[in-house]
Amino acid sequence: MSVPLPHVIRGDVCPWRDAVVAMKDRITLKREAVAADDRKRPLQTNVVIEGSAMKTLFSLQRFPWAGGLCVVSIGGLGVWILLKPGSASLYRTVDNVGQAVGMSLGAACCIWAWQRLHRRNAPRQQQLVPLLLGIGLFCSSMGQAIYAAYEQFLQQAPFPSWADAGYLALYPFLFLSMLCFPLPALPTVARVRMFFDSLLILVGSITVSWYFVLGPTLFQSAVTPWAKVVGAAYPVGDLITMMCLTFIAFHPLTPAQFRPTLGLLISGMVVSVLTDSIYQWQTLQNTYATGSLLDLGWPASYALLGLGVLALSRVNMAAIAPQPVKIEALWRLILPSGFVPAIGFLLVYTHLFVTETSLEPGVYLGAGVLFCLVIARQLGALREQSVTAHTIQQLHIDLQTTHDDLQVAHVTLLTQHDDLNQAHAALASLATTDPLTKTWN
Repeated sequence: MSVPLPHVIRGDVCPWRDAVVAMKDRITLKREAVAADDRKRPLQTNVVIEGSAMKTLFSLQRFPWAGGLCVVSIGGLGVWILLKPGSASLYRTVDNVGQAVGMSLGAACCIWAWQRLHRRNAPRQQQLVPLLLGIGLFCSSMGQAIYAAYEQFLQQAPFPSWADAGYLALYPFLFLSMLCFPLPALPTVARVRMFFDSLLILVGSITVSWYFVLGPTLFQSAVTPWAKVVGAAYPVGDLITMMCLTFIAFHPLTPAQFRPTLGLLISGMVVSVLTDSIYQWQTLQNTYATGSLLDLGWPASYALLGLGVLALSRVNMAAIAPQPVKIEALWRLILPSGFVPAIGFLLVYTHLFVTETSLEPGVYLGAGVLFCLVIARQLGALREQSVTAHTIQQLHIDLQTTHDDLQVAHVTLLTQHDDLNQAHAALASLATTDPLTKTWN
């Protein structure tokens, strides 16, 4: 008997209803499986990657488009700089636009990483790192666009200008993003030691930079005081940011999942510091011109920073197990004091062989501060050893107390064992011998 058409359309006995419901269920299950796979994938791919930054770059298996775009844009700009095609005006225009595009790619990577973390409801600290860094990189790319407009339309590059405002806006956001980096908490003594280690590296770097870059920049007589301040802000911002990254890299409880991120971030900042230092030196010598291979440094550093936060977006903070405190490598303990012999050599060289006395007070001040920091660091190390010794002694006392309690429990168990053996012998005797007649049962 056939079913009337109104009943089929009404749906109470619709022959397609079960098929539609089953299809919807399969789609829902597929979406849940994809979401679960996306949540589990960071745990499968965040392995410890040793070696160079290039190996770390190839660990971004989920984001080949990001690395590919960065390589293509920076490589294309490098080919353009080497070949120098077209007129001088076209050559400078493409160079400036290529730098702005390379910087914008780093900002785009940061925003994409923030969106991934936001959709996944990641911890707030983890979300702030790509968001703040993306804002800073975007400001810097806007500064590059303003610089390109100055050169293209005004046929000059004034210094300082609004382009420097965009460039320098990167450092506060970069500094804040490093402060928001999600790391496990450390004891107070360990935090103080790491702070002094970072200060040692910062003061040593500033002292060396003072003699070669900062001092000559500030003592230029042909520029205004405001230009001197702006010119000195670049190396200072780089060095402060490097101090923050050093603090993160030297953290003894840094999870292994953060190593790709730290490798890319540190590589990007090293490239940025070297590029800024060479730029400042060439500016002092009046040898810098737009269109040199040095222009590849800024987009390359921003691309590395963007890829670093993309690697951070793959880390599942909820799945990271507490990290045990490990014995630090010898080079990590020695590295903060590595500037001491270098500053000592610079101090002797400045005092004996350099006739320019305007830079000597800065070298003397840096050497004095570095000496005080070394003493403070040693006092902090002694304090940390004292706290560790006290903790070990307390643990020894607790272990001894536990050992004594176990010995008492052992003696009690032996006594109970003897009582049980006697009771067992008595029961065995009752089972085999009549207690009244003393005969076998």
